[in-house]
Amino acid sequence: IYFRDENFFQNKMRVIEFIKLYKENNFHFTWTANCRADFFNDNYINEEFIRQLEEINCANLAFGLESGSNKILKKLNKKISVDQSIHAAHQLAPSSIKRRRYSFMMGLPDENYQDYIATFKLIREIVRVDPKATIIGPQYFRVYPGGKLYDEILERYFYKTPDKFEDWCLFLTNENDPNELF
Repeated sequence: IYFRDENFFQNKMRVIEFIKLYKENNFHFTWTANCRADFFNDNYINEEFIRQLEEINCANLAFGLESGSNKILKKLNKKISVDQSIHAAHQLAPSSIKRRRYSFMMGLPDENYQDYIATFKLIREIVRVDPKATIIGPQYFRVYPGGKLYDEILERYFYKTPDKFEDWCLFLTNENDPNELF
């Protein structure tokens, strides 16, 4: 089961209740969830908590780390730091959770060469700490409607987007310049 909920771990009591119900009902399914690097701390996802996740067949944890640059993380309002990302990788590396996926992206407004290098350094550090880690990307940044970053891109770069909902499919899959469509 893949809990495609970006906030699956947001409420610690909900996760504790899930662990309890899983054990009480003698479930055996494996499961996957998204998680945040900043949840790995003494007060939440620590060694004991990871052991509990292992006991209830957590098979995969996925992280949208996005960047190895604290400047870019701040711009994205990720509310995580590079150090927290490294700490999460250290905590998970010895676990029996089969897959730890870390995704990254590049091509964000104000991102520069040093930010790219910082991202590759973070990727290298995660793989050094956890050779079984799966790295996704870096993928190119895709512009989706909504939020401050979207508004900034429209304003600063005169970016054109589809007027109709149906046209977004073509817009996001065009291999050429998506602005050629409109």
